[in-house]
Amino acid sequence: MAAPSLAISLAKFTNWVMSYCEAFFNFVRIAQTERTIDREIRSLKLDPIVPADAIHQLELTAIEAKIQNVEQTIDKLNKLRRN
Repeated sequence: MAAPSLAISLAKFTNWVMSYCEAFFNFVRIAQTERTIDREIRSLKLDPIVPADAIHQLELTAIEAKIQNVEQTIDKLNKLRRN
Protein backbone atom coordinates (compact mmCIF):
# COMPACT_ATOMS: atom_id res chain seq x y z
CA MET A 1 0.00 0.00 0.00
CA ALA A 2 2.85 2.42 0.70
CA ALA A 3 4.34 2.19 -2.80
CA PRO A 4 1.46 3.83 -4.72
CA SER A 5 1.18 6.73 -2.28
CA LEU A 6 4.96 7.23 -2.41
CA ALA A 7 4.84 7.27 -6.20
CA ILE A 8 2.00 9.80 -6.14
CA SER A 9 3.87 11.99 -3.65
CA LEU A 10 7.02 11.89 -5.77
CA ALA A 11 5.02 12.73 -8.90
CA LYS A 12 3.40 15.70 -7.16
CA PHE A 13 6.76 16.89 -5.85
CA THR A 14 8.34 16.56 -9.29
CA ASN A 15 5.43 18.45 -10.84
CA TRP A 16 5.81 21.20 -8.24
CA VAL A 17 9.57 21.52 -8.85
CA MET A 18 9.09 21.61 -12.62
CA SER A 19 6.40 24.27 -12.32
CA TYR A 20 8.67 26.50 -10.22
CA CYS A 21 11.56 25.93 -12.63
CA GLU A 22 9.34 26.84 -15.57
CA ALA A 23 8.18 30.02 -13.81
CA PHE A 24 11.78 30.95 -12.95
CA PHE A 25 13.11 30.38 -16.47
CA ASN A 26 10.19 32.28 -17.99
CA PHE A 27 11.02 35.17 -15.65
CA VAL A 28 14.68 35.04 -16.73
CA ARG A 29 13.70 34.94 -20.42
CA ILE A 30 11.39 37.93 -19.97
CA ALA A 31 14.08 39.83 -18.05
CA GLN A 32 16.57 39.24 -20.88
CA THR A 33 14.04 40.51 -23.41
CA GLU A 34 13.39 43.59 -21.27
CA ARG A 35 17.13 44.31 -21.08
CA THR A 36 17.39 44.02 -24.85
CA ILE A 37 14.52 46.46 -25.28
CA ASP A 38 16.14 48.87 -22.80
CA ARG A 39 19.42 48.71 -24.75
CA GLU A 40 17.57 49.43 -27.99
CA ILE A 41 15.83 52.42 -26.44
CA ARG A 42 19.17 53.76 -25.16
CA SER A 43 20.65 53.42 -28.63
CA LEU A 44 17.65 55.24 -30.12
CA LYS A 45 18.24 58.11 -27.69
CA LEU A 46 21.67 58.59 -29.23
CA ASP A 47 20.19 58.86 -32.73
CA PRO A 48 19.33 62.52 -33.44
CA ILE A 49 16.80 61.60 -36.12
CA VAL A 50 14.44 59.80 -33.72
CA PRO A 51 11.93 62.19 -32.11
CA ALA A 52 11.94 62.45 -28.31
CA ASP A 53 8.18 61.83 -28.16
CA ALA A 54 8.57 58.47 -29.91
CA ILE A 55 11.31 57.44 -27.47
CA HIS A 56 9.18 58.53 -24.52
CA GLN A 57 6.24 56.48 -25.84
CA LEU A 58 8.50 53.44 -26.23
CA GLU A 59 9.76 53.87 -22.66
CA LEU A 60 6.18 54.04 -21.34
CA THR A 61 5.22 50.94 -23.28
CA ALA A 62 8.27 49.08 -21.96
CA ILE A 63 7.43 50.07 -18.37
CA GLU A 64 3.82 48.91 -18.77
CA ALA A 65 5.03 45.59 -20.20
CA LYS A 66 7.43 45.13 -17.26
CA ILE A 67 4.64 45.76 -14.76
CA GLN A 68 2.35 43.34 -16.57
CA ASN A 69 5.06 40.64 -16.65
CA VAL A 70 5.74 41.01 -12.93
CA GLU A 71 2.02 40.77 -12.15
CA GLN A 72 1.70 37.62 -14.27
CA THR A 73 4.72 36.05 -12.57
CA ILE A 74 3.30 36.83 -9.13
CA ASP A 75 -0.05 35.32 -10.13
CA LYS A 76 1.65 32.14 -11.41
CA LEU A 77 3.70 31.75 -8.25
CA ASN A 78 0.63 32.33 -6.05
CA LYS A 79 -1.26 29.63 -7.97
CA LEU A 80 1.66 27.26 -7.50
CA ARG A 81 1.80 28.01 -3.79
CA ARG A 82 -1.93 27.30 -3.39
CA ASN A 83 -1.54 23.89 -5.01
